[in-house]
Amino acid sequence: MLEKKILAFEVKVTPEAQKLADKLGVKIFVGDIMHEVIEAYMKNLKDEKEKELAAVEEEAYLSTFLCCSHASGMGPNAMVAEAGTCETLSHKFKGTCLRESNCG
Repeated sequence: MLEKKILAFEVKVTPEAQKLADKLGVKIFVGDIMHEVIEAYMKNLKDEKEKELAAVEEEAYLSTFLCCSHASGMGPNAMVAEAGTCETLSHKFKGTCLRESNCG
């Protein structure tokens, strides 16, 4: 996805320009000190990347859980008394595995 951002140093953003930027999904970073504008942009970039990573990790966790529960024949009413550490070949799953044996 193309990120639309403007770094505005020592300028004023008119209300009309801000309204148009909002409508087009453009984020404007404004400031009178250049390094503060860049720091704000970098913090925003880092926050967005962390959100992306969290979404990917959540999707991977859900996919692994569904895969393991499907492979073990667990249904929606299954009860689990004990759990172990998942040792899948991908080593991407972190947390408690609900299977009695290894998926891998």
